[in-house]
Amino acid sequence: MRNQEIIIDLSLHSAQEKWKPPMDPWYKLNVDAAIDKEGGIAGLGCIVRNSDGAVMASATIKKLVSGDVEQAEALAILEGVKIACDSGLQPLIVESDAINVVNLINGKLSSKGEIIWIISEIQNYVRKNKFLVIKYVPRTVNVAAHHLAKLALLSKESSIWMEETPQELEHFL
Repeated sequence: MRNQEIIIDLSLHSAQEKWKPPMDPWYKLNVDAAIDKEGGIAGLGCIVRNSDGAVMASATIKKLVSGDVEQAEALAILEGVKIACDSGLQPLIVESDAINVVNLINGKLSSKGEIIWIISEIQNYVRKNKFLVIKYVPRTVNVAAHHLAKLALLSKESSIWMEETPQELEHFL
């Protein structure tokens, strides 16, 4: 029975959506968060790639959080947008697997009080940059950002790489 489940999981995995590069001249930012609830720490992962799929920037960031996953996911989007915009990596498509956070940013859900300030700051970036789009993607599209978020939890400090990634991520690109 267990072997059948594994076979089914593998067949479903191969049919799942995967990351695709943006159209030129766009950049694509993928973000994700992982939480250590006991420590009150979130690991944020961000990766920006161009239309050829080349990595333009990547980051592992540690932040204190209240344990709320949506707060951490919103922080990942905010930090990723800041890195991309500060580096001139625009026009920009932001992809996140946090559907509620994406819907909050895009005005499709009423705001949650705990993360309203983060959502407002992201919305300010969107208003100022007409070529900044934030959209939901399934986790299978967000694998690189997910692994960066996990790596951030294991790291002693936050790091940003320009035109490269940590060696531990190479397998997931």
